[in-house]
Amino acid sequence: MSKPNFKYQEMMDSLEADCPPDEFQNKETIAYRWVFDDMEDEQNFLPQYLKNPPRFQKSPPEIVCQAVGLSFFSSEENANQRFQILTRRMAEKVKYKIGKNIAEGVLKAEDGERNEPDLKGHFTLHPYEKADFSTHFKITKKL
Repeated sequence: MSKPNFKYQEMMDSLEADCPPDEFQNKETIAYRWVFDDMEDEQNFLPQYLKNPPRFQKSPPEIVCQAVGLSFFSSEENANQRFQILTRRMAEKVKYKIGKNIAEGVLKAEDGERNEPDLKGHFTLHPYEKADFSTHFKITKKL
């Protein structure tokens, strides 16, 4: 059985780096992500790279690869802590451009490939073409 294509395969193939890196695996886990009020909002599950490509223009391929993936957290607490750290110095009108809520859901093996969470509970998932996260994530907390 062949491996599914990634949602952003063309972009990933253009990088001079293994994307995703070899240690990424497809396995099921509970995950948390910053989202907006409407779970159907296209910004909820859009990689940072696609939100602002010029931001990554001079970045090394490994960073671009990470930015083409989706950020998730291993716990609601880790997601909340990271949001508070990132937004502490932002202007109020900019603060909620990355999300207004935390959503919890199950990432299934058939959704994509991910790395293990780092010490802050963050991990990156490179979604497969057919992944649809809005249907299996629910808002659990307002930020």
